[in-house]
Amino acid sequence: MGGDQGGEVWIDDVSVLTADGIELVANGDFQSGEASWEGGAATAANIASYANGTEGYAEYIDIDSFVDWYLISEITKNVDSMFFSSMFLNVMPGEKIKMGPLWDFDLSFGNVDYADSRYAEGWWVKYHPWYERLFQDPDFVAKVKVRFAYFKDNQDFILDKIDAYAEQLQWAQQENNDKWQTLGMYVWPNPVVFNTYQEEVDHMKSWYIDRMDWLEAAFDDL
Repeated sequence: MGGDQGGEVWIDDVSVLTADGIELVANGDFQSGEASWEGGAATAANIASYANGTEGYAEYIDIDSFVDWYLISEITKNVDSMFFSSMFLNVMPGEKIKMGPLWDFDLSFGNVDYADSRYAEGWWVKYHPWYERLFQDPDFVAKVKVRFAYFKDNQDFILDKIDAYAEQLQWAQQENNDKWQTLGMYVWPNPVVFNTYQEEVDHMKSWYIDRMDWLEAAFDDL
């Protein structure tokens, strides 16, 4: 739907679901300042009262969806969540803009060799202009911290899910490797190469644990 070029957000065509079906709004502009929900939201992010409940961004966006989208993208350190590609927002007539659906996680959990997102340490999505602005609002930061605590409390649940899904894929991954011979071989853009499927799974879990530990300390410092 959109991306980031030179620090400026651009938005492609926007599909809007109405009572009459899906309508296409060509070249939706979130920065024009036009009298529409697109321009209104961007303008609200830049005025002095941006955090005001009746004049600021909260009038235009569903904050909970922006918090959840941010945290899932930041935890996984998804490369494209820096608004490089496959970014989706949705809005229903009469409702606020929501972030999502989430998409495009092939370059996440450190699975990239050309960007700092390979490392478990460090911010990623927080540096995007939209979220940099949102993080200037103490109320937004407070919501992020509370929601992150929920994800942290459920960390073991996620680790168990990784093991469960890895087990379900045991035979499929073996047949995949029999066909393509990818284990032990570099496949773009893998930052590390392992010889076994279990090593791949263990590395993903280790990266996730390190990521959650770093974020817990980083959010405490905000």
